[in-house]
Amino acid sequence: MAPSTRRPPTQISAAGGAVVAALILTSCVGAGSAAPDETVDPADFEGLELTMWSGVPYEPFMTLNQDQLTACAAEIGATVTAEAYPSAEFGTLVLQAGASGGLPDLLMVPSSDLPQYAEGGILTDLASYGLAPDDLAGSTAEMGMYDGTLYGLASHVEVGALQYDTALVDTPPATFDELRAQAAELTTDDRYGIALPGNSDGAASFFLLGFILSAGGDPGDFESPGTVAAIQLYKDLVADGSMSPEMVNWGWDFQDQYDSGAAAMSVNGPWAAMPEDGQEVPGFAPYPTSGGAESRQAITGSEWTIPATDPVRQAAAAEILECRLAAENQLEVAEVQYYIPARLAVGADWEADVPSVEAFTSSVEDAYNQGGELGDQWQATSTRLANAIQYAVVGDLSAEEALSRAASE
Repeated sequence: MAPSTRRPPTQISAAGGAVVAALILTSCVGAGSAAPDETVDPADFEGLELTMWSGVPYEPFMTLNQDQLTACAAEIGATVTAEAYPSAEFGTLVLQAGASGGLPDLLMVPSSDLPQYAEGGILTDLASYGLAPDDLAGSTAEMGMYDGTLYGLASHVEVGALQYDTALVDTPPATFDELRAQAAELTTDDRYGIALPGNSDGAASFFLLGFILSAGGDPGDFESPGTVAAIQLYKDLVADGSMSPEMVNWGWDFQDQYDSGAAAMSVNGPWAAMPEDGQEVPGFAPYPTSGGAESRQAITGSEWTIPATDPVRQAAAAEILECRLAAENQLEVAEVQYYIPARLAVGADWEADVPSVEAFTSSVEDAYNQGGELGDQWQATSTRLANAIQYAVVGDLSAEEALSRAASE
């Protein structure tokens, strides 16, 4: 059975940091970060057979990505084979390739992992090829930066939004208090008011960020009132009976609760707005707020990078990448897979045609980039935030106590 198109394209793994840390130790000496050779002759691109790797094994993205890369490579007389791997295995694959000198020519990596890959010395400076973060929001551009160098460029980005059943919800909640009250009203013997993820596979921390930020909190400060308010909200929803205590076992599969009708509300990404046979498209709204804060979301995505291989292959990869990031390609991916275009103007065009994605596209400019804000501390922070949910819901600690315990680990 093929993966659902409503599955998340970038599954942020809290375990990814350990994998990348190992990569740094084993490959940085041998791989280096070779600069492009300005003497490369474009004629040398003729007949090159390049490879591209990603941890995004989802259709129809895989087929469309291959088609776009094939067309771009043909313009310089080369070919590209795109290979997609399960996200849980992707870091290990890159680790092995970095250690053995077998890296691909183009590598699309989770934005949260880019700082550590850059630190490991396996990526090249995209600006040296003339590539630039044109028409990108500041948070999107920052996802590809590390220590002042442009190592990655996004073709699409992802943010979260509140998801609700339009047959049950007329007006989505705008505040934490409204969310709690509405979730209670929507709860029945066979349906919970809301479903949220609570385990440590990366889903819980990513979607929790939207609640923290929309309460004015600092995700890196576990004593921040907004961070405390977000954990307290989760604890209250379970205590009210509006959310299943089983939520502590849910990762990215938490979306099944909404899809099966077992929950009236949830959170999700833009891929959930993609029409599917036999399913109604949900309603989407900005995250509810608390404490007078503005609604704000976290942003993530997949960064296109050029690994250090050899001057000719790197230069050819840069030509192909510039083509692959073109506005028309980003719009086509949005239309087919419902990924938010990284280019703001393209996102605006897409929203004009598909108004249901407005809650996502409108939040990109002011979004929070956890990789940029927390750097190599994000992976540890991600795990601790998930643990705080567990301690509050299962361990019956107060939100403050749960966060304090998680922060000490």
